[in-house]
Amino acid sequence: MKLVCPKCIGLTDQNVYSGTSMLRCTNCNKVSATNTFEAYPFAELLFQVPGGSSAKVKRDNSGTIKISIKQKGSRPGRNFLLAMAMLLPIGFILFLILKFNGILTDIPVPLILYSPLWLYFMVLVINLLVEKQVITIGKTFITISKQRFFPSETNKYVISSVKEIRYKPYFPRTAGDKLSHFGISVPGKNGSEDDRPFLPAIVDSDERIYTYFFEEASDIEQVWMIGLLNWVYRRTA
Repeated sequence: MKLVCPKCIGLTDQNVYSGTSMLRCTNCNKVSATNTFEAYPFAELLFQVPGGSSAKVKRDNSGTIKISIKQKGSRPGRNFLLAMAMLLPIGFILFLILKFNGILTDIPVPLILYSPLWLYFMVLVINLLVEKQVITIGKTFITISKQRFFPSETNKYVISSVKEIRYKPYFPRTAGDKLSHFGISVPGKNGSEDDRPFLPAIVDSDERIYTYFFEEASDIEQVWMIGLLNWVYRRTA
């Protein structure tokens, strides 16, 4: 029977013992107590990505696990932003083509097309197309990175300061910290928790929320992610 090593989260053979109560992993060659190994396939099933998901899971011999997922663009608000962001640069290019071909010679170039605003929309379009979230969990840290064309955002948290990973009601931290770009409606700051969307979150020992993650993932992906991260977290904390 195969077992899952608590050090590298890799598979090892049950019969490779270094002592009566110890087991040496054939993947990372480290020795751990036998009762700390998880039976396969239960643990390995946690690493299986839900069907239809764009999520990817990578593991290395050091025990570091990296989970990434692309933003899907499935929410109405996101699709609207994407459509609006594409109209201005496309209109700008078409206008220049028609003007330089003598079709719109009598029409002046709109002032907005001289401004850097259309460049901002181009960056927004690229961000919407390439944005992905990456969660890395190691021996002593959890890193949540939102990778975009510009700008990217990375937050790192110490494992010992994390209490749990679970659903929490969404409360904006700042005026600019909103879910409107995900197409999720959020009540005012005085609204009750029952009226708010629940999102996966990393929570500290004082029940404070460090950060939300995978806001745009499907319910199945979010439940799978919370279960996987909690399993890995409990084995490293």
